[in-house]
Formats: sequence, structure tokens, C-alpha cells
Amino acid sequence: MAPSRPPLLLAWRSKSRAAAARAVAAATATLLVLLLLLKTSEDASAAISSSSPSKTSSAAASVSLHAKWEAAPLVLEAVEAGTAEGTKVSIGNPTGKDWSVDYELRDLRSFFRETKVMIGLETTWDNVRSTTADVLQLSTEFLGQSRTHPLGELVLSNGLTVEGAVRVRFDKLSEMTGIPVVVLSNLRGQGEGLNTLHAALLRLNGTSDVFLNAWFADRRAAKFFSEYFYTHLANGLAPGDAYRQALLSLIRSREVSHQRAWGQFFHYGIG
Repeated sequence: MAPSRPPLLLAWRSKSRAAAARAVAAATATLLVLLLLLKTSEDASAAISSSSPSKTSSAAASVSLHAKWEAAPLVLEAVEAGTAEGTKVSIGNPTGKDWSVDYELRDLRSFFRETKVMIGLETTWDNVRSTTADVLQLSTEFLGQSRTHPLGELVLSNGLTVEGAVRVRFDKLSEMTGIPVVVLSNLRGQGEGLNTLHAALLRLNGTSDVFLNAWFADRRAAKFFSEYFYTHLANGLAPGDAYRQALLSLIRSREVSHQRAWGQFFHYGIG
């Protein structure tokens, strides 16, 4: 019979594994931030070189590099001016089983009449990947990270049956055209699914402002936040200001004033 390992040794190894996992997560976050800074630096260098009339080829390259990165601020100006220009898209509830999510997604038309809504069988990966808009709300389950999928997965429809949900790696969202404002509504509970790394990936892809709920606390809180946020956005506030006003409205509300309800919503961006 093999000798048993001392409890103290087992506890030490368990702590070591946890420390290693935290170190890997911290290193990944640092790498993403460095990549973001590097991309910003490269774009700035390209802009400077393109200002020289003797370097036509450099100017062409700068336009190519800047096209995706600058798209966000340009569209954001229309939102800040209080106009309804640009496309608003709401996608979610791939299983079609949560009517409250359907209502929340369709409710965007109350603020922006031309909002394109895709729910149920329409929430396929092909439709998500091909979406171009200036504001996108994506409401679904964002599953936790794993060894094979460091940023986890999101649940979408297979386009054939309501029960035919499929999992798509979150990092595949980088295949989309950069959308200026992205709202990720996480329908999965207890702190799973979304964090700073997910926002960093979208920011690297050209998104100016990312809004997400890090955990699922209350459907009423999500509904109220959506209503307050889009009300202020439609009235001409910048995305960041609309977010702050939405949080203040939640805090003042008797129904969802608890800090766990309003504390789930985070903003990453420049607005």
C-alpha cells in the first residue's frame, strides 16, 4: 500500500496551483494591455509618417491601418450629437426560452426605431460575425474559461432547432468588424463568464466602449439598466456618461438599489 501524503504537503500544492493560475491570468491581462498600447503606438507612428508628402506609400499604409481603428470615434460622434444615425443591433436568447430577454432586446426599438433585432434561431454565429453596427447588444450565456478556451464561450443557435444551441469561443468575436459600442448582457449567474480580458479583446478589435455585467444578479436590474442606459444614449449623452447616469438611476431606484444589483455593470472604454 502506497504511503499517504501529508495533509500539509497537499495543502501547499493546492495553494501553489492556485497561485500559478492567478499568475497566468495576470500575465495574460498584462499581455493584452501591452498589445493594446503597441497597436495605439503603431497607429500614431503611421499617422505621423503619412503626413509627409514624399512618402505616398506610407500614407496609403497609414490609411489602411487607421481605417478599422478610427471607425469607432467617427460613429460615436453621431451618437453623442443625439442623432439616430447608424445601425443598432440587438441579438440574443438563442434558445428562445426566456421571454424577458426577448422583451429587453425588442425594447431597443423604443429608443431607436430602426434597431435590427435577431432572437432565437436568428442568433447564429454567421449572423453575429457579419453584423456591422454602431451599437450592438449581445444577450446570451457567456460560459466560464477552460484550459482549451481561456476566454470561455458564448451560447448561440445552430439556426435549425430551438434546442440546438452551440458554443462558440469568445475570441472568435475578433473576426467581426470593430463595433464602436458593445453591450454584453451575461445571462449566466454567480460571477461566471465576463471580465476585463473579454473587454480588452473587443477593445483591441476596435471597439471604443464595452459594457458588461460580471455576474447575473437580477433580471429586473438588467432590464432597468438597459432602459436607463439607452434612454440617456438616445438623448445625446456619450456612452460613458449614459452608463454613469444609468447607474445613478439604479441606485436611486427602490426596486434594485442594492449594491449587488447595480454593482454588476462595468464599463471599459473612452466614452
